[in-house]
Order: sequence, then structure tokens, then C-alpha cells
Amino acid sequence: MWRYDFVTRKEFEKVKDKVEDFIIMLGGKVFSIELPYIQREISYSGDNVIEHISTRRVFEFEGEFYRVSEICLNKPFVILEVGTYEELIKNHMEDENPFPYDLPDSELLNEVKYALGIEMYPKA
Repeated sequence: MWRYDFVTRKEFEKVKDKVEDFIIMLGGKVFSIELPYIQREISYSGDNVIEHISTRRVFEFEGEFYRVSEICLNKPFVILEVGTYEELIKNHMEDENPFPYDLPDSELLNEVKYALGIEMYPKA
């Protein structure tokens, strides 16, 4: 169940769509595949459970595979999952650093660059 009153599921999904568009803009190629499992995100925060079934595109970039996912904490975050073909098929991809859904477009684009390894995270 969606628990946020400051953003709708539809608005959040549009941000995930934008992240996918940035992957393509940066050279990612849509990888056509029918996965042998249902793409399901489940987030736990205290007593709250948010489950969402979402069919997201898979991208290939420089020999690795990426998929946009989410984690829902005090607010929703976007995550890029990354892995090899075998990890993709087995649904054992690694999560890159999550980032808030409500970043300005320029910062969303930077987060995608970091996840794809195009740029390094700035030093704190």
C-alpha cells in the first residue's frame, strides 16, 4: 500500500521513467528480455510494508545490465540495480546507492552518471 501523501505512485513512477530516459541518453541500450520472474519491489519501514509489481525495462551499458528499482523509507528513493547477465536472470543484481525521487533533473542525471560509472561520486 502506498503510504505517502506528498507524492502519488503515478508521480513517483514518472521519476523512474525519467531515470530510464537518462540511461538511454547516456548510451544505455534497451535489452529485450522476458525475465523468468515477476519484478516486485518490497520495502519495509517500521510497521509499514510497501509492495509494488512493476515491469521495468532492462538496459545494457558497457557490458553490465541495469534496471530501475525503488526503496521506500521516509520517502521514496530510486535505485539502479546492476549486474551481469547471469545475475539479471537469477534476480541477484546489486543495488547502487539510492537517491531521493525529488531531486532536480540535473542532480537525477548526476546520480545516473554515478551509478553507470561515467562519473565518480564527489568526495565529501
